[in-house]
Amino acid sequence: MKKALLILISAMLALALLAGCITQDTGGQTNRQGSGDDQKQIITCRYVLPGSAPTDIDVVEPMINEAMQKAGVNVELKREYIPWEAWEQKTNMYLSTGEVFDLLNVMNDIIPISSYVSRGALADITDIMNQYGSNILATNPDIMMDAVKVNNRIYGIPAFWVEFSHSPEMTIRLDILRKYNLPVPKNMEELTETFEIVMSKWEGPEKPYIPIIGAQTTKFGLAQKGYDSWPFWVYDNFIYVNQHGMVANYFETEEFKQDCKWARLWYQKGLIHPDVLVFKSDQLNAQLDSGNWFIHAGTIGSIDNIKKNYPDITVDDFAFLNFNPEKPNLRPYGTRNMNAVPKSSKNPEAGVMFINWLYANQENYDLYMYGREGIDYEKTGARTRKVLLKEGQSVPAYFADDWMIGNIKYLRTSETTPTATIEMLYTIDTTAVNSIAASFTYDASDVMAELANVRTEIQASIAPIACGVVDYETELPKALEKLKAAGMDKVINEYKTQFEAFRKK
Repeated sequence: MKKALLILISAMLALALLAGCITQDTGGQTNRQGSGDDQKQIITCRYVLPGSAPTDIDVVEPMINEAMQKAGVNVELKREYIPWEAWEQKTNMYLSTGEVFDLLNVMNDIIPISSYVSRGALADITDIMNQYGSNILATNPDIMMDAVKVNNRIYGIPAFWVEFSHSPEMTIRLDILRKYNLPVPKNMEELTETFEIVMSKWEGPEKPYIPIIGAQTTKFGLAQKGYDSWPFWVYDNFIYVNQHGMVANYFETEEFKQDCKWARLWYQKGLIHPDVLVFKSDQLNAQLDSGNWFIHAGTIGSIDNIKKNYPDITVDDFAFLNFNPEKPNLRPYGTRNMNAVPKSSKNPEAGVMFINWLYANQENYDLYMYGREGIDYEKTGARTRKVLLKEGQSVPAYFADDWMIGNIKYLRTSETTPTATIEMLYTIDTTAVNSIAASFTYDASDVMAELANVRTEIQASIAPIACGVVDYETELPKALEKLKAAGMDKVINEYKTQFEAFRKK
């Protein structure tokens, strides 16, 4: 009897030990091996994002998961990269078929978050954010959180990686000014005169035309901050909104007329490329990288490539031109980039918990965004880094994109980023004014056909006017007729209707 009892107890112990060693993966949940207080349930966060995975993601991702779980965040991150050319098609398929995943990268300028919500594709994470998102809420001002709300409910997690209140953007080369013994221009008239002098004295076969892609140009807005009507903004390249709530076709405004006046003057003076309408993006990038430019309507991310032709150039050889410092900058957007939880997620809290961990401290952010210190990057200052490359590589073996999920509080700029760029993009502008449309997202799903036709017509009829190639007075009336035939009025009226409803909430 005792022998039989001992056999029975031994068998039961064996079964118990065997059960304790089994792990399960159901519904996105994984039970860690162990028992009692040591046993913890790990939930999966399947994160779908565009682009290509970094080479060493399989090495660094387990390090990220280990760090999260050591911090008590029982989430296992699994990223799935979808090539850019297949992004919209595949994510739309995932959302329409109920594919189970937990976090989706959203680019508001491609498909707005309101469009996803109207399709019933996203989960309302308001309560989850209040429970698990304390760091997210602490690192994002109200304008950022408002940008991810629909009907006052939270449907996304903002990527507050850059300060948007920096337009009109004008970066000027101080080394060129010193070379020709010229002062920094204080207004558009002085800039025009200075540019003419630089152009006449420029050495080398490649002239320093202002780098713009004519076919994509809808506004030549360098002087906009000096207009009496400032502040205002042009959304989607053609919808004018001022701080009084006026919505209009930008091409019918006085501001567009003034912009075209400057563009025409610069084109006639030879400051805009004579073949600007066929100038391509690869040509623009090559011009910026070569250093064959004097004034740029944008910012410069790194001086690495410029140094090949200008070896003595430094990060302090650039300045941001602000011709009207007495006027506030306008912040047109809360954020254009965010991440959302699909309604199909079995663990809707997983994505919030992961990003909340990411924003907890600099160490977490550095690991996820920049990888292994000493292998993928080196810290060169409190908020700067040096990118480390393996032989034959143009990008680190591991990195993540700040624009997808980053936060300005923790972002590290490259040590080769111009000081002017850091001041413009990565420093919060405490004096900026938020646009009254900053938190509004236009849902164009009901006018998609008209919108496509309008954009095509803008490129054909407006771009030559906007970059100064043809005369405003002669060509604009014909262009406006074509835009109306394409459906411009319907697109603008739909925007007005939605915007007025938004303002009443």
